[in-house]
Amino acid sequence: MEKEEMKFFMKRGLACRVRVSERETDAVKIAAENLRTDLKKVFGEEQKQDAASANAEILAGTLGVSEEFDALVGTERPVRCGLYEEDGKLRREGYVMYVQDGRLIIAGTDRRGTVYGIYELCGMLGVSGVSSDYRDLTAAAKEGNYRAQLALNM
Repeated sequence: MEKEEMKFFMKRGLACRVRVSERETDAVKIAAENLRTDLKKVFGEEQKQDAASANAEILAGTLGVSEEFDALVGTERPVRCGLYEEDGKLRREGYVMYVQDGRLIIAGTDRRGTVYGIYELCGMLGVSGVSSDYRDLTAAAKEGNYRAQLALNM
């Protein structure tokens, strides 16, 4: 088997699309929109599309929601990454993030897993992603943080 190319680049001023299926839940769509906002904060408002960035995109989705997304992810990687229980069911609140063909893929086992994966990337960007600690989320929600309240409501 040929070694997979694991490169994904984002650069100021170059477009990086964030795509989710229309069939996704509102929570996933909101998280994707927050990621778009964070990308603009980090990489700037002006996003130009050119040949070098034509494939620069982030695809986020929940396994089992979109046939197109499921076909892209396949079955081997989720199994290899431990997203399945011994009984063959998907683990709750799990996700995997990886690069495939120049695209960053975030695949969640359920809506929470997908949202966690998206906000993990937001946290890596250094803009959002309050915390994975429930105590931090509770404190941030009491202070009026919308994203923290959304996480608690899930």
